[in-house]
Amino acid sequence: HLFQDLLIGVTQFFRDPQEFDALERELPTLFESKGPHDQFRVWTLGCATGEEAYSIAMLLGEVLDAQGGRLDLRVFATDVDREALDFARAGLYPAAELAELGEARLARWFRPEANDHWRVSKALRDLCVFSVHDLTRHPPLVRMDLLSCRNVLIYFKPAQQAELLRSFHFALNPGGLLLLGKSESVSPDGGGFD
Repeated sequence: HLFQDLLIGVTQFFRDPQEFDALERELPTLFESKGPHDQFRVWTLGCATGEEAYSIAMLLGEVLDAQGGRLDLRVFATDVDREALDFARAGLYPAAELAELGEARLARWFRPEANDHWRVSKALRDLCVFSVHDLTRHPPLVRMDLLSCRNVLIYFKPAQQAELLRSFHFALNPGGLLLLGKSESVSPDGGGFD
């Protein structure tokens, strides 16, 4: 119970829309370096109940469709909270949580269920892999094109933040993108990031 109390699972679909707008502007450039049979790999850290991972997966699919491109998209979503990951895997959300998505997005990515709930579509669910990962103990996932670590670093001390940023730099492909929350930044020396 203490472990659950210490975790902060504040999340929502397309949380902080201005950050998703910025990401949407960058995605075409990231996609340019990929061939039609290449995999585009994303790692979302601290994914909680999955809203962030699913939001990024939706945006990837929409931008890729708008470009008329084809890529093997894969979103690796990790957290230390097994209960939250089970919820994310199930992909069942109350309609109230999806109200801001709009009708087109809701129709494309979700299916209605009983009791005013919606379930993530199979196409969206198949893009996402949810697993337990502890940033402080497990090695980073590698060969990532995009790493989303929004509102996670703020819970670590500066020395741990610097170590994690070095780990993130190692995890990203050259030219990859690190997406941080609005309360976070890279260390003064850049941690290898531009």
